[in-house]
Amino acid sequence: MRMARSHPIAPPGGITLISRIVLYDKIGPGEHPCHWCNTPVRWIVGGGPATPGSLLADHLDHDRANDAADNLVPSCNRCNAHRTKRGGRAPLRDDELTMIWSGVRTRAVERVCESCGGSFLTIPAQVKKGRGRFCSQSCARHAPRKPRQPRYLG
Repeated sequence: MRMARSHPIAPPGGITLISRIVLYDKIGPGEHPCHWCNTPVRWIVGGGPATPGSLLADHLDHDRANDAADNLVPSCNRCNAHRTKRGGRAPLRDDELTMIWSGVRTRAVERVCESCGGSFLTIPAQVKKGRGRFCSQSCARHAPRKPRQPRYLG
């Protein structure tokens, strides 16, 4: 943090994160797309993660001490929070297969539809639950049903 009272994104107290100042100087004022999901975000003076639509400075290398301009990208709160290491979950890597699931950038796995044979993406949690077998509801409806295993009550 540093005092920057005369900077356009500095709150009335004048203290703001260096990463925000560097990113603002790099991309300028106005609305920008989130680097990860393309959600429009904008500079909000004094706005933090709790402010909807607030632009956050995201560090590509996950190192908050590295405030180099080429290491900073605009991010929405959801993507920024999901990329940080919280709850023991490893951060998403830039070369990792991902998708947007419920508005959040999430790890993905590629599957082959059991009905049409086409490939599609789903999240690992769906595969663990025994779901994620079909690329669409239409394919799921037209797929042959698997025979049920008989239950023995004995």
